[in-house]
Amino acid sequence: MKIQFGAGHNPLPGWVNRDKECNIARPLPFAEHSASHVFAEHVIEHVALSGGIAFLRECLRILKPGGVLRVAFPDVTRIDDADPAVAFMSEQLERASIPGKRGARDCWLAIMTRWGHQSCWTQGSMRRALLAVGFESVEQCLYADSAHAPLRGIEGHHKVTSLESAILQTTILEATAPNQAQAQALLLSQAARATG
Repeated sequence: MKIQFGAGHNPLPGWVNRDKECNIARPLPFAEHSASHVFAEHVIEHVALSGGIAFLRECLRILKPGGVLRVAFPDVTRIDDADPAVAFMSEQLERASIPGKRGARDCWLAIMTRWGHQSCWTQGSMRRALLAVGFESVEQCLYADSAHAPLRGIEGHHKVTSLESAILQTTILEATAPNQAQAQALLLSQAARATG
């Protein structure tokens, strides 16, 4: 089973597609080790930081050993005044009637506070969170590219913005769930911490 969270205008054929009807800050309605792949595009920033970390834990729980989570999110560290793409993003904000002086600062503020965002992630904070909850490895990927065939070309954020804007603001990481032996050791470790 392959599961997408934040499907919106981009339901994927052959995937279980979930959107607003599924609160990612709560336990996910899927059995342990039931998914081979999980895709979460521009959704984790719509819950508070604690809910986002809970979601990453739940993704790890529902992934099979060796399964892969692909998480795509707006990353303010990708936007810099020296980057000519900021002019493009500023133009997008102006077209959306979002007030501001324009430039990297206003692009950052828009990403952090507009469109119902409740948390702000960077490549570094997401990588650390994924490793902290127990994922085995984390790799950064380009938009629409992956070493895993089921995860190639599945992004849809460009359908609600533009390809240039989607590439400019989006960081994509793929995290691998531990293999069976590592997963058992992780569960024992978590159980030991829980019992004191």
